Amino acid sequence: MKKMLLGVTLSCVAGAALANDYDDRWMLTPSLIFNATDGAKNIESDFGFGLALGKFINEKWSLDLELDHASFDVDGLTGGSVDQTGLGLMTRYHFNSGESLRPFLGFGAGYLDHNGSGAARAVDSSDLMLNLSAGLRKSINDRVGFISEVKYRLDTDDYTSTSNSYDDYLFSMGLNIA
Repeated sequence: MKKMLLGVTLSCVAGAALANDYDDRWMLTPSLIFNATDGAKNIESDFGFGLALGKFINEKWSLDLELDHASFDVDGLTGGSVDQTGLGLMTRYHFNSGESLRPFLGFGAGYLDHNGSGAARAVDSSDLMLNLSAGLRKSINDRVGFISEVKYRLDTDDYTSTSNSYDDYLFSMGLNIA
Protein backbone atom coordinates (compact mmCIF):
# COMPACT_ATOMS: atom_id res chain seq x y z
CA MET A 1 0.00 0.00 0.00
CA LYS A 2 2.83 2.39 0.90
CA LYS A 3 4.58 1.62 -2.40
CA MET A 4 1.41 2.31 -4.36
CA LEU A 5 0.85 5.60 -2.49
CA LEU A 6 4.47 6.58 -3.14
CA GLY A 7 4.08 5.70 -6.83
CA VAL A 8 0.90 7.78 -7.18
CA THR A 9 2.56 10.71 -5.39
CA LEU A 10 5.66 10.57 -7.62
CA SER A 11 3.45 10.37 -10.73
CA CYS A 12 1.57 13.50 -9.67
CA VAL A 13 4.79 15.40 -8.96
CA ALA A 14 6.30 14.29 -12.28
CA GLY A 15 3.11 15.23 -14.12
CA ALA A 16 3.13 18.70 -12.55
CA ALA A 17 6.78 19.17 -13.50
CA LEU A 18 6.13 18.08 -17.09
CA ALA A 19 3.07 20.30 -17.38
CA ASN A 20 5.25 23.39 -16.98
CA ASP A 21 7.39 23.10 -20.14
CA TYR A 22 7.63 26.88 -20.60
CA ASP A 23 9.80 29.50 -18.93
CA ASP A 24 7.60 31.05 -16.23
CA ARG A 25 10.26 33.30 -14.71
CA TRP A 26 9.57 37.03 -14.36
CA MET A 27 11.11 39.14 -17.13
CA LEU A 28 12.25 42.75 -16.94
CA THR A 29 12.35 44.53 -20.31
CA PRO A 30 13.88 48.00 -20.72
CA SER A 31 13.31 49.39 -24.21
CA LEU A 32 13.94 52.30 -26.55
CA ILE A 33 10.79 53.47 -28.33
CA PHE A 34 10.25 55.71 -31.34
CA ASN A 35 6.81 57.34 -31.08
CA ALA A 36 5.33 58.28 -34.47
CA THR A 37 2.48 60.49 -33.32
CA ASP A 38 -0.71 61.34 -35.17
CA GLY A 39 -0.25 64.62 -37.10
CA ALA A 40 -3.49 65.98 -35.62
CA LYS A 41 -1.82 66.08 -32.19
CA ASN A 42 0.44 68.92 -33.39
CA ILE A 43 3.45 67.41 -31.65
CA GLU A 44 6.66 66.15 -33.21
CA SER A 45 7.43 62.42 -33.24
CA ASP A 46 10.31 61.55 -30.94
CA PHE A 47 12.12 58.83 -29.00
CA GLY A 48 11.12 57.70 -25.55
CA PHE A 49 11.80 54.81 -23.22
CA GLY A 50 9.85 51.95 -21.74
CA LEU A 51 10.04 49.41 -18.96
CA ALA A 52 7.97 46.21 -18.71
CA LEU A 53 7.60 43.50 -16.10
CA GLY A 54 5.95 40.30 -17.19
CA LYS A 55 6.01 36.55 -17.62
CA PHE A 56 4.71 33.73 -19.74
CA ILE A 57 1.46 32.37 -18.33
CA ASN A 58 1.71 29.28 -20.56
CA GLU A 59 3.91 28.29 -23.49
CA LYS A 60 2.08 30.56 -25.97
CA TRP A 61 0.81 33.57 -23.96
CA SER A 62 2.72 36.24 -22.07
CA LEU A 63 1.37 39.06 -19.91
CA ASP A 64 3.27 42.32 -19.27
CA LEU A 65 2.72 45.43 -17.19
CA GLU A 66 4.27 48.23 -19.28
CA LEU A 67 5.32 51.79 -18.54
CA ASP A 68 6.48 54.14 -21.31
CA HIS A 69 7.39 57.82 -21.41
CA ALA A 70 8.26 60.36 -24.10
CA SER A 71 8.57 64.14 -24.28
CA PHE A 72 7.45 65.87 -27.48
CA ASP A 73 8.05 69.37 -28.83
CA VAL A 74 4.85 71.11 -29.89
CA ASP A 75 4.62 72.14 -33.56
CA GLY A 76 4.54 75.92 -33.94
CA LEU A 77 5.18 76.71 -30.25
CA THR A 78 8.65 77.81 -29.23
CA GLY A 79 9.45 76.44 -25.80
CA GLY A 80 6.37 74.21 -25.61
CA SER A 81 6.49 70.49 -24.93
CA VAL A 82 4.14 67.70 -23.94
CA ASP A 83 5.16 64.78 -21.72
CA GLN A 84 3.26 61.58 -22.39
CA THR A 85 3.30 58.66 -19.96
CA GLY A 86 1.54 55.37 -20.57
CA LEU A 87 0.79 52.56 -18.13
CA GLY A 88 -0.89 49.46 -19.50
CA LEU A 89 -1.28 45.73 -19.62
CA MET A 90 -0.25 43.86 -22.79
CA THR A 91 -0.82 40.22 -23.64
CA ARG A 92 0.99 38.54 -26.51
CA TYR A 93 0.40 35.29 -28.37
CA HIS A 94 3.74 33.72 -29.40
CA PHE A 95 4.23 31.33 -32.30
CA ASN A 96 7.03 28.72 -32.67
CA SER A 97 7.02 27.20 -29.17
CA GLY A 98 10.44 25.99 -28.12
CA GLU A 99 12.30 27.98 -30.80
CA SER A 100 14.75 30.83 -30.13
CA LEU A 101 12.99 33.14 -32.64
CA ARG A 102 9.31 33.65 -31.81
CA PRO A 103 7.01 36.01 -33.72
CA PHE A 104 4.02 37.29 -31.77
CA LEU A 105 0.80 39.26 -31.97
CA GLY A 106 -0.37 41.33 -29.03
CA PHE A 107 -3.17 43.47 -27.68
CA GLY A 108 -3.69 45.52 -24.57
CA ALA A 109 -5.16 48.54 -22.88
CA GLY A 110 -4.15 51.10 -20.33
CA TYR A 111 -3.96 54.67 -19.16
CA LEU A 112 -2.25 57.54 -21.02
CA ASP A 113 -1.37 60.84 -19.35
CA HIS A 114 -0.43 64.09 -21.19
CA ASN A 115 1.14 67.05 -19.39
CA GLY A 116 2.24 70.22 -21.16
CA SER A 117 4.97 72.62 -20.10
CA GLY A 118 6.15 76.01 -21.25
CA ALA A 119 3.94 77.38 -24.02
CA ALA A 120 1.91 74.13 -23.95
CA ARG A 121 1.16 74.20 -20.21
CA ALA A 122 -2.61 74.20 -20.93
CA VAL A 123 -2.33 70.53 -21.95
CA ASP A 124 -3.28 68.36 -18.96
CA SER A 125 -5.33 65.28 -19.71
CA SER A 126 -5.62 61.56 -19.07
CA ASP A 127 -7.40 58.96 -21.13
CA LEU A 128 -7.72 55.35 -22.20
CA MET A 129 -5.35 53.77 -24.71
CA LEU A 130 -5.82 50.59 -26.72
CA ASN A 131 -2.88 48.74 -28.30
CA LEU A 132 -2.40 46.20 -31.09
CA SER A 133 1.07 44.89 -31.90
CA ALA A 134 3.23 42.51 -33.91
CA GLY A 135 6.83 41.65 -33.22
CA LEU A 136 9.67 39.21 -32.73
CA ARG A 137 11.24 37.79 -29.58
CA LYS A 138 14.75 36.31 -29.95
CA SER A 139 16.39 34.33 -27.15
CA ILE A 140 20.15 34.84 -26.85
CA ASN A 141 20.69 32.49 -23.92
CA ASP A 142 18.71 31.12 -20.97
CA ARG A 143 18.36 34.54 -19.29
CA VAL A 144 18.66 37.21 -22.00
CA GLY A 145 16.83 37.96 -25.23
CA PHE A 146 15.79 40.75 -27.57
CA ILE A 147 12.29 41.93 -28.36
CA SER A 148 11.31 44.15 -31.28
CA GLU A 149 7.75 45.35 -31.75
CA VAL A 150 5.55 47.59 -33.87
CA LYS A 151 2.57 48.80 -31.89
CA TYR A 152 -0.54 50.66 -33.01
CA ARG A 153 -1.91 52.82 -30.19
CA LEU A 154 -5.37 54.34 -30.18
CA ASP A 155 -5.18 57.42 -27.94
CA THR A 156 -8.78 58.28 -26.97
CA ASP A 157 -7.97 61.86 -25.92
CA ASP A 158 -9.15 65.14 -27.44
CA TYR A 159 -6.71 67.57 -25.80
CA THR A 160 -5.98 69.43 -29.05
CA SER A 161 -9.69 69.75 -29.89
CA THR A 162 -8.95 68.60 -33.46
CA SER A 163 -10.02 64.97 -33.03
CA ASN A 164 -11.74 62.63 -30.58
CA SER A 165 -8.92 60.09 -30.83
CA TYR A 166 -5.47 59.74 -32.35
CA ASP A 167 -3.62 56.97 -34.14
CA ASP A 168 -0.04 56.64 -32.91
CA TYR A 169 2.58 54.07 -33.92
CA LEU A 170 5.35 52.94 -31.61
CA PHE A 171 8.48 51.13 -32.80
CA SER A 172 10.41 49.55 -29.93
CA MET A 173 13.53 47.50 -29.32
CA GLY A 174 14.20 46.05 -25.91
CA LEU A 175 16.25 43.62 -23.91
CA ASN A 176 14.49 40.78 -22.03
CA ILE A 177 16.17 39.84 -18.77
CA ALA A 178 14.82 36.83 -16.86
